[in-house]
Amino acid sequence: MSDTESNTPQQPHKNHTTHTPAPTRAQKIAFTGIVCVIITLTTLKSFFSIGGLWVPQRQRVRNLELQPFDLFFHSRNWFAPLFDTIGNIGFFIPFGMMTAVLLARHNHRIIKATGYSFLFSLLIESSQYIFALGRTDIDDLWCNTLGGFLGASIVTAFGRSAHRLWTTIAVATSGIFIALLLFDSAQP
Repeated sequence: MSDTESNTPQQPHKNHTTHTPAPTRAQKIAFTGIVCVIITLTTLKSFFSIGGLWVPQRQRVRNLELQPFDLFFHSRNWFAPLFDTIGNIGFFIPFGMMTAVLLARHNHRIIKATGYSFLFSLLIESSQYIFALGRTDIDDLWCNTLGGFLGASIVTAFGRSAHRLWTTIAVATSGIFIALLLFDSAQP
């Protein structure tokens, strides 16, 4: 009897499940859009502003903050550290979500998505310092990693049936960002 006629079912590859399809084109586009939004808002803020939320010239700095929770101890008000922390966590939730969607066929996707969030955040923070494109802060690194973990956990908790929803939200978010950028650049 040949191998193709064997009655023994073939085992799936260790890293994949048998019932999960490969990532769709829309999921890959959504992930790419989220990555582009994050890169733009973290390393390119010295070249543009949306609605005057920041002054581009003030973003051209090389600053390294290695003391955890420094903003909490040295802020002039209570709102700034809270906004910074929640903002950085929330900023990476979509990245963690879309990473987990793309890794749906893999085991340990929450751990992997969290690791990718850490590495992506480390790349951003390093780039900000090397190229003087912003403030490099240890708090950003752990907040972004936590956001990636939360995003991956949400996707895993809701299961594969919600992947289309997460993909749609990611594409819409990226589209809104592009529209804001184009609208603001058209203003005198």
